[in-house]
Amino acid sequence: MKEMSFDEIESGMTYEDTIFSSSQFNNQVDEVTFKNCIFTQDSFKKYEFLDCQFNGIDFSNKNMENCVIYRSSFNKCKLVGTSLINSTLKDVLFKNSKIDFSNFSGSKLSNCSINNSDCNDVYFIEVIFKGKFFCQQSTLNRCNFSETNLKGVDISESTFDTIVVQPERLKGLKINYTQAAQLIPLLGVIIK
Repeated sequence: MKEMSFDEIESGMTYEDTIFSSSQFNNQVDEVTFKNCIFTQDSFKKYEFLDCQFNGIDFSNKNMENCVIYRSSFNKCKLVGTSLINSTLKDVLFKNSKIDFSNFSGSKLSNCSINNSDCNDVYFIEVIFKGKFFCQQSTLNRCNFSETNLKGVDISESTFDTIVVQPERLKGLKINYTQAAQLIPLLGVIIK
């Protein structure tokens, strides 16, 4: 693998099989594709990723709080335990990724999607969803949507055993019949 500093990243480039050392100055990355790269730094707090493609990247347990991520995708990535607290994501796709135990609390998500990914035990507490949020062919077991309005959220093509939601915030959530049976008890309805 090649090695270079995160500060040496140039807009419009593709980097493959590269180890990036910590950044001293560069906290904005645009129009860059990363394939099977390793980032040695643990914190990307207050970074901006614009029009980036991440393929096969491990962001597990990284601090990405207060990040801005626009028009970007994460494919076959690991974001296990990643903190994205108070971040802004717009037109972002997570595909074929492992997102378990991540924290999106306090974030703003606009027109984002999670496809074919493991998304168990994720915190979406006090998240603001703008536009649409699709979660397709993914697992959402024990996800926490406390204090989050779910209008515009579509989880109908995903599965979960349990999720944490408040009944008054379910309005506009798109689910399937099986999921409805799991959520009805939250409304105080008894199914016989």
